[in-house]
Amino acid sequence: GPAETAPTGKKQASFTSANACAMAFREKDSVDRQLRVCENNEQYRNDPQHAEYFKSCDARTKKFEAQLNRLSASLASCNASTIEAAELEFYESARAAAASGDVNAQICYVRGTFFIGRPWTQQEKDAYKAEASKYVDSAFKRGDWRIAELLRSATPQVVAQSGLLAAVVNPERANSYRMNRLLRRGTETGEYAQLLDALADNPGAPLPPDVKSEADLWVARTYDMYFSKSARLTSKPNTCMTSEESP
Repeated sequence: GPAETAPTGKKQASFTSANACAMAFREKDSVDRQLRVCENNEQYRNDPQHAEYFKSCDARTKKFEAQLNRLSASLASCNASTIEAAELEFYESARAAAASGDVNAQICYVRGTFFIGRPWTQQEKDAYKAEASKYVDSAFKRGDWRIAELLRSATPQVVAQSGLLAAVVNPERANSYRMNRLLRRGTETGEYAQLLDALADNPGAPLPPDVKSEADLWVARTYDMYFSKSARLTSKPNTCMTSEESP
């Protein structure tokens, strides 16, 4: 319709509010999906075998109603009226804020998790590759732990889902190991440290010793050069993730 061709949002949404809107739309989408599952099974409601299931459905529905009330209040103040429009606005505002030097927006932009409901254009991909590479580089140079966590958790599946990340991420296991060990050097003991240790290597198919020692050297060098003065970590750095995404 005509809405798509009009420039997005009369006022350029600020990165913070566009981010909040996209997250609210995602949360609502997730709630709607879970409520639909309950609704789709409604025909079994009177079957005693499924009594427990419907008890939990009803409890969830009650909880979700409160959540949806809170969400509709936030969504009412959004420019966007659909999740795709909200995601596109989030992408555009992150890109603009990143270009103006906002480091939080740079991390979000690099992460490339914008569900815009269509494939990325070649122009968008090329721009991302040029800009995001620069932001990755400067994040390392300022010892920003978020970039290491972002690259550590960029599994082949995450990279494929993003459609952009592939331009700056090498999802090889050796790379993920490097990021893991770099983060571990900066992490106090605790749950996150345990998670990193558990995921460092695959015992079933360990990395070759030479690959490991080369990676360990890189870690020592990179840590000394850029991260030794960064505040130590006690939990996983937030890389612009939504609450529903897993580690």
